[in-house]
Amino acid sequence: MVPIVSFVLALSVISTLQAHAAQGEKGILVLAHGSKIALWNEQVRDAVRPLEGDYNIDIAFGMADQASIQEAVTRLENRGVGLIITVPLFISSHSPIIYNTRRLLGLDPDHPRRQIKGDVNFVMTGALDASPLVSEIVLERARELSEEPPDEVVVLVGHGPNEPEFNELWLRDMEQVGRFVKEAGGFRDVLVATVRDDAPREVQEEATRALREMVEKSGADSRVLVIPYVLASGGIEEGIKERLEGLEFRFGSPLLPHPNITGWIEGQAAPYLR
Repeated sequence: MVPIVSFVLALSVISTLQAHAAQGEKGILVLAHGSKIALWNEQVRDAVRPLEGDYNIDIAFGMADQASIQEAVTRLENRGVGLIITVPLFISSHSPIIYNTRRLLGLDPDHPRRQIKGDVNFVMTGALDASPLVSEIVLERARELSEEPPDEVVVLVGHGPNEPEFNELWLRDMEQVGRFVKEAGGFRDVLVATVRDDAPREVQEEATRALREMVEKSGADSRVLVIPYVLASGGIEEGIKERLEGLEFRFGSPLLPHPNITGWIEGQAAPYLR
C-alpha cells in the first residue's frame, strides 16, 4: 500500500507539472513600433526581460509588419506554444496599426482570413490607452520637473493618428490620464495635444499651431511642463521640442524606462494565462 503522505505528494507533483505544462502551451507576443535608434528598441527589450523567466515571451517590432510578426510567432511555436496572447505595446488602441494587426492574426470578423502561418491560436489585448499604470508614470515624469504644482501647467503631447476620428479617441484617453495627474499631483491644469506627424502637411501645421498656442497661453501665468507621451526615447520627442522652439517650458521624459510597463504587459496577459 502506498503511504497516504507519498500519495498526496505525488498528486501535488502531478498537479504542479500539469500547471507548468498548461503555462508552457501559452505564450506572450509583445508588439512594438520599433525604431532605427537602438536605444528605443533596447528600452522595450529591457521592459520585457524581467518576464522571460516566467513566460514564453517574444517581441515583434514594426507597424503591423507581417514578416516580423511571423518570425516571432514561429519562434514561439517552436517552443511548444499553442496559444499566443498578443500584447500591443502601443500608446493607443485607436490606430490603423492595431486594426491591421488584427487582420493579420485573423481576429477581424470582417476579414477573418488569417495571414500569419502556423498552428497556433491568437488572442489580442488592448494597447496602453488610459491604463492607471501609465497615469502613474506620467505623474512621476511631471513631478521630476515640478517645483510648485499649483503654479504649473502640464502639457501632455502624443504622436496621434492621421484619422480625425481616431485622434479624438486618442485625445480622450490622454485627457483621462491628465485628470489623474492633475488631481494626484495638484497641478494647476493638465492639457493634452497630438502632433500627428504622419498626417497631411496642413494637418501637421494646424497641430503645431495649436500646440504652440497652448504652451504660450499656459506660460503667460504658469510654469509649463511638457511631457512627451511616447513610449521610449529616440522617437518624436525631439520634433516636439522643435515645434516649441522659442517658447519657455521644461521638457520631460517618455514612459520608458519604468517598471510599470513590465507590470502592464504581464497584467494584460494575465487573464488568458489563468
